[in-house]
Amino acid sequence: MIDSRGALEAVVRHAVDLEDDYEDVASVVTALAACGDTSLVPQLQEALDRFLDEKNFYGRDLIAAVLAGIQGVAALPVLLRASARDLGDDQDSLQAEIIELMHADRAAGRRVVREFAAGDTPELRRVGLWALGFVVEAQDVELLAAAAADPDPGVRSVAIGAIPDPAGDDWAFAVLAAALGDLDEQVRVSAVSRLGYTGRADAVAPLVALAADRSPRVRSMVAYALGRLGNDEATPALLQLLDDPDRHAR
Repeated sequence: MIDSRGALEAVVRHAVDLEDDYEDVASVVTALAACGDTSLVPQLQEALDRFLDEKNFYGRDLIAAVLAGIQGVAALPVLLRASARDLGDDQDSLQAEIIELMHADRAAGRRVVREFAAGDTPELRRVGLWALGFVVEAQDVELLAAAAADPDPGVRSVAIGAIPDPAGDDWAFAVLAAALGDLDEQVRVSAVSRLGYTGRADAVAPLVALAADRSPRVRSMVAYALGRLGNDEATPALLQLLDDPDRHAR
């Protein structure tokens, strides 16, 4: 047994002072995560809120790891809300905790992230849709199709990335094909990329139509996607892209 409250105070102090290396506190974090002391949850959430407000992503990640260990999937809503706060980092550690929780209890995780995907703010919707992509099922296409028409382009892009494999799903394929006409460049890039992995011959024609897109990034991704599909019908468009003014497309 450990002094869980004393250990938590030590972790918080470490994250605030940043005077020691992670190795000096790693064993304490591991022990806290495994201690099962749910009475720490309010204190942990308070510490997490503090680190979010201070934009301390290191402290955020330490507390998230402890919360995930103590609460399991019950910590998922708190971690998703933390992920919705942009602190300027890549969120690799936090996202790994979220993914592990969802895989540990797929059914409960899907319920939570679907609620977030219909959240009140674009930030919550984006993080919910991103997380849904790791446990997505065919019946989620309806939700994702609605999100693909969201007013926020970031939400639309994440929704396209979360669409389940459209190789044998005509509805999912239709959502991706429609997204090729989106006004936002990143949404079009995401849709083109996904279509390139379908292996479907009927993906060639809509992709060829974007070979003259105004965005060099889109044209470059079109070339990549058509190359992956490997269909002879794409040859004229690929020859056209060999003379593209953008070197990446060429």
